[in-house]
Formats: sequence, structure tokens, C-alpha cells
Amino acid sequence: MNSDIVEQEVHWFWTESFWLPPGRTWKDYESTDTLTKANFRDLYFIPIYVIMLTCVRFLFERYIAKPFCVYLGIENKTFERNKLCELVYDTVTKYPKTKEYEAIAKETGMTTSEVNSWFRRRRASSKNSKMNKATETCWRAFVYLLLFIYGLLILAKSDWFMDHSTWLPGYINHPFTIELKVYYFAEISFYFSLLFSQFYDTKRKDFLQQFIHHVVTLTLLLGSFLLSAYRFGAIIMFIHDTADFWLESAKLTNYAKLQKVCDVLFGIFAILFFVTRLIYYPGWVAYAFFHYNNESKGIVFNTLVCLCFVLLFLNFYWGFLVLKLAYKVLFSGKGASDTRSDTEDSSGSED
Repeated sequence: MNSDIVEQEVHWFWTESFWLPPGRTWKDYESTDTLTKANFRDLYFIPIYVIMLTCVRFLFERYIAKPFCVYLGIENKTFERNKLCELVYDTVTKYPKTKEYEAIAKETGMTTSEVNSWFRRRRASSKNSKMNKATETCWRAFVYLLLFIYGLLILAKSDWFMDHSTWLPGYINHPFTIELKVYYFAEISFYFSLLFSQFYDTKRKDFLQQFIHHVVTLTLLLGSFLLSAYRFGAIIMFIHDTADFWLESAKLTNYAKLQKVCDVLFGIFAILFFVTRLIYYPGWVAYAFFHYNNESKGIVFNTLVCLCFVLLFLNFYWGFLVLKLAYKVLFSGKGASDTRSDTEDSSGSED
């Protein structure tokens, strides 16, 4: 009896007339013998991919990014060293209790408040060090570059990339190729890893905007994946990856105090950002959806469209910050230092 009630409620919740365009059924979104489509069950592997990507990131930052950053001359601010405090910090605890503060103070000749202050500044220095920020930036630059190159390769050889009139019509019959599947799963896994790593990476002043951006991006990717709107999803992924590598590279050279290189990289980023996200995205991608939309898309599709506008709003917000920074570089003579997201809320900020 209870199982029948649950089954009825599940069936009611997933009513096709509510979620899908008129005349569509959930079966329309399943693969056939002649047409491969996205399989919802494939998403079960995403947690595994995210864990694998996190492990790769750890190895990359430790054995590739860090040596590279050292080669660039990036180093942390010098910190007032104290042998006993350092020994306790490294081998005993990073959060001493009152009795431990008093014992350390007695041994070093410092006051308990000075010992407390030393440990507080030491923790901040370790958490938000310039090297930590640089290796995080190096990882993101590396992944964005790979995603951009891969996206360019698979889209350039497609017969629909340059013709936006083919992105939407007949989307229900568009094949989900193995290349698109790899592209989708790489992007979804990467953005899930960014979503989680926000909570332990260096905190940035636009934490909330980045969090919203990652949630919206993931919802768009998953929605377009399940509704067979692969072409729109791939285009949106590609144009949003185009500028990010240059931004992360500019940050990296800023940490290395290579100011002229940083300004050039930032200039390339700013041009690509405005062309792809503030001109091409609303002018071509949005136009293609509304101009070639010849049927009602249902609540899911329309929700995804609303999220596209949220993404556009975030792009305009970041575009405003980029303009402010470009103005500073051009008219004040000061070098680029990313005001979009790279100001940390800690005393250990290096920017």
C-alpha cells in the first residue's frame, strides 16, 4: 500500500506535461539503436571523477605548480621566526590552549598575548600565503587551457559550430557523441571540484558571486545534458572558458611581480572577456535561442534560460570590475591586480 502511494507521488512529481514541452515524453530523451543520447545513470560516476580530479590537483600543485612558481621567483612574505613557537606549531598543535601559551611565554620571554598573536599570524600566513594562491592559480590556468583546447578541437571539426541556426532546431535528435560526453563530464567534474574547493582554498572577496556562478553553471550543464540541448551547452562552456586561462595567467605573473607581462595578459583577457561574454554570448547565443525557438520548451528549459540570464548578470558585474581595473592600468599608471576576485579577506593578503 505504501509503495503504491510512493509510486503515485513519484509519477505525479515527474509529470511530463509539467516538466517537458507539449507532446514530449521522457522516453524521447532516451537513446535508441540509431541515436545515442545522454544517460542519467552516467552521472553516478561524477563523484568518482571529482575525487580523482582533486587527487590530480594535489599532485599537480605539489610537484609541478610549486616548482614552477619558485622558478618564477614567487615566494612568501618573510615571517618573524621563533624556534620554539615554530616547533610547537609544526609538531604539537597549531591551536595551543591557555596553559600551552603560558608555558611557551615562560620559555621564550614573550607575553602570553604575544605568543597568541604569533600563532594567529602564523596560521594566517600558512593559509593565505602567496605560494598557496599561486599554486591554486596555476592549477586553474592549466585546466582552463586544457578545456579550451579540447573544446576548440571538437567544436571546430563539427558541422554546426559556426551556424547558430542549427544549435536549437531538432535538438531532440542531436547525437551525444563520445567527444561531447568527455567534454561535458570534464566540465561538470571541474566545476564541482571548484564548488567544493572554495571552502578550503584562499577566500576571495567575491566568494558569494563565485559560488552562485558555479551552482548556475552546474545546473545549466546538467540540465542541457539531460534535455539533449548539447550544442547550446557546449557553446556556452566554450565561450566561458576562452578568457579564463588569460586571467589566471595574469594573476600568476602578478604574484611573480612580472608587471609588464601581467598587464599584457590582462589586456588579452579583458578583450576576450568582453567579446565572448558580453557581445557574443548575448548577441549570438541568446539570439539563436529566441530567434530559432519554434516551440514551447516546458518549465525545465525555461528555467535554464532564466539561469542563462543570471550568468549574463554575473558577467556584467565582473565586466564592470574589469573596466575599473583597465581604467586604473591605462590612466593611473598602476599595474593590473585582479579586482574581480583576488583580494582575500585575511591579514595575510599579498595583493
